[in-house]
Amino acid sequence: MRKKIDNNNLLPYFTDNHEDLPKDYLEECEKFFDELTAKRVREAMNLKPGEVDNDHSELQQEGKI
Repeated sequence: MRKKIDNNNLLPYFTDNHEDLPKDYLEECEKFFDELTAKRVREAMNLKPGEVDNDHSELQQEGKI
């Protein structure tokens, strides 16, 4: 039986085998990393949340921002 992992704890994501971690935990971690990446891209492009740079619309279409 797997032990429930707190979604606010990223240590198991980096230290444990992903095959041994609960699927919902892995999905939440990936969602967090995607949101973090999108925030960093917006900041680098000096965009406000929800604002899109037309020259980089391919990033939005690919789900990277």
